[in-house]
Amino acid sequence: MFVSHRASRQPALQRQRGFSLFAAFILVAALMAVLAYFLAGSGINPGGASSISGSARASSIITQASNIKTGVDLMTTNGAVTMSTLKFDNSANVGLFNVDTGGTSPQVPDISAYEKKTGPDGFWIYRGAGIKITGVGSGGASYAIVTTGLTQSVCEQINQTLHGSTTIPDSNKAAATFRDATATTRTSPVDTATTPTDLTSVSGIDGWDMGCLKTSDPSYVFYHVLKPQ
Repeated sequence: MFVSHRASRQPALQRQRGFSLFAAFILVAALMAVLAYFLAGSGINPGGASSISGSARASSIITQASNIKTGVDLMTTNGAVTMSTLKFDNSANVGLFNVDTGGTSPQVPDISAYEKKTGPDGFWIYRGAGIKITGVGSGGASYAIVTTGLTQSVCEQINQTLHGSTTIPDSNKAAATFRDATATTRTSPVDTATTPTDLTSVSGIDGWDMGCLKTSDPSYVFYHVLKPQ
């Protein structure tokens, strides 16, 4: 009986093809395991890209607030400039952002950290009227800076970085109570409001000189005390 060489080779080819696919599958699985091990050892969550980007944006917000506070401290340490005479612009001698006599450069936040991107949301505002927080200062309204309109994820990461928890305390106040709606410039965060923001009844923030809160709008606001009072 005549047997085709092609027919006789088919089972062998099928076995080889099956083995090749199986070997490829094992190789891919092994590579994925090695990659997962490497990422775990590096402290990186393979599925946490959004968390990582949120952390980076949160760090940027915290760093900018720290830069502003450092600049304020530099200008007010010797008493030549006080918080009542300091200006959040580029005025000579008293302007925080003056290139020759100021304490720091204008801090322009990463707009991707914000859910609301239209002024006065999305940039720093000097809270001259002050913020009252239990355990911060001597009970007076402390000079502070605020930024409103942040995303929830950035707010969570800010509190995780500063206070070890993603919990966001609820201020039960509208975002407008944290800043003046007429403050519409990113490089001169001036606030003309005269009524302090009273946070003494907000639970979970006693002693917080900085942190992120939920507003009743709802929105999210970060504040940083510059000079406790």
